[in-house]
Formats: sequence, structure tokens, C-alpha cells
Amino acid sequence: MTAYALDKKSQWKSLSRKMKNLFECEDVGDFDEYVGCKISREDGFTFTQPVMLQSFKDEFDLPEREQRVPALAGMPLTKATDDNELCPAETTYFRKGVGKLLHMTRWSKPEVCSSVRDMACHMSKVAQEHVDAMYRCMANCAAFPERGWNLKPERKWDGKDFLNLY
Repeated sequence: MTAYALDKKSQWKSLSRKMKNLFECEDVGDFDEYVGCKISREDGFTFTQPVMLQSFKDEFDLPEREQRVPALAGMPLTKATDDNELCPAETTYFRKGVGKLLHMTRWSKPEVCSSVRDMACHMSKVAQEHVDAMYRCMANCAAFPERGWNLKPERKWDGKDFLNLY
């Protein structure tokens, strides 16, 4: 997949012809959705996942209070012990949630990467502390649905300054 933000339709048609001559490909036209992401083009390309955010609200018991940050500062998750380990059904529930967060981190919410990585390290033995961290991160994502991954080139890339060997 290649995406271009061109101002004029004539620029697009010219680029499209060149690409078709160079590669075996077809023009599928404009796209508004990709791998579960909604793509808006107001200011560059912004990837958001409103359907995933709705599934967080529907499938998980998110806290009512708006979460301003995805994780508590200075409070890393600790390893679960035999005393506080959750049952297999709750462990599966946690894994499902963290899997959804991993997908969201990859495609639309890179700002939660650190907290999701921390949760992913505790998928074999889960404690209530881990589930609470998952809820907090999901609530943070749901609190800011307009935030997404914004791709906005600042300049045109010519390839000359990529590897400054000379």
C-alpha cells in the first residue's frame, strides 16, 4: 500500500500512470479504512479506531472516571505470585484485552506503547493489578477518540539526503 497526499488531481493521474508503468499494480482509488482503522485526510493522514474503542466500552468493565494517562507514573507492574494469580478464564480475558491494545498500539495509538508492552510481559501469570492496568489504558484510549496516528510529511523527500555518504 502506498499513500500520497497530492494537491491536484492531475498530479495524482500522472503519478498513477508512472507507478503502473514501473510496477504490476492497480489503482484501487481512495480508501477511508485500512486494517480496522478509519483514515481521515484533514491534515495529513490520521488513523483512528472508533470501532475498537467502542468494543473496549462494550466488552470490558472500564472505569467511569476519565483517565488522563495510560499508566501510573513510577508504578511498574510486578510479577504475579501464586497467592494473587487469577483463574484461567480471567487470564484469557486479560490476554484478549492486551491483544486488542497491541493492535491499537501498532495502528493508531503509539503513545500507549510503553504501558501495553509492560502488560504484555505479564501474560503468563496475571494478577488483578494487571487487569486494572489494562482497564486504565483502555479508558485512556477511549477518553481521547480523536487522537490517532497522524502522518503529515513536512517536506518532499528527494532521496539525496537519505544517506549522506559524500
